[in-house]
Amino acid sequence: MGASEPYPVYGLPGNDFYILHITGIVALSISVIVSSSVLFYLFFLTTKTPLRNRPIGERLVVYLAFYDLGYSLSHELDHCYMLAVLDNPPDSVCTSFAFFLQTFIMAQALLVLFTSVNAMYMVVLEKKLNLGERDWKLFAITLGAPVTVGFIGVAVPFLGPTGSWNRTSSPIGVRPCVNMTEVATFLNELIMK
Repeated sequence: MGASEPYPVYGLPGNDFYILHITGIVALSISVIVSSSVLFYLFFLTTKTPLRNRPIGERLVVYLAFYDLGYSLSHELDHCYMLAVLDNPPDSVCTSFAFFLQTFIMAQALLVLFTSVNAMYMVVLEKKLNLGERDWKLFAITLGAPVTVGFIGVAVPFLGPTGSWNRTSSPIGVRPCVNMTEVATFLNELIMK
């Protein structure tokens, strides 16, 4: 077993390993193609207006496609690595995969949360949110918070192998029971009430 983790590689020996990783690679490849297509379409086949001058709805689509592309590429590399070596990656590689995965997953969740709050402001309250010049406030939250959490996860250490992919691991065997999507959903419900 690679690395010093207590988690064996899921599905080995047997076919479950191959089913998990090949299915993951195919699904993530489709996601990479779609996200890349959206970005290509919006940057090269539509109006030549700079991104910062486009409507918020169009900018949010670009940001979501970018975050999804980052997540899909890092997760696909994770699956490809495990399929190639039939083992968990070494700690340093695993931590890198886990850092990027948790960063892009959390960034997507926060951006979706922002999108719903922005829709509420525009439709219900008939106000526009001030995102700052070139949306810096949005990036500070959707990328700043995940990167900070990622660095904390590396320092603790909380990021590592799970047996089927690299994301959260705890040296004392305690697994997180609340993920970022659940936190974002709770905050969204709290804001909406």
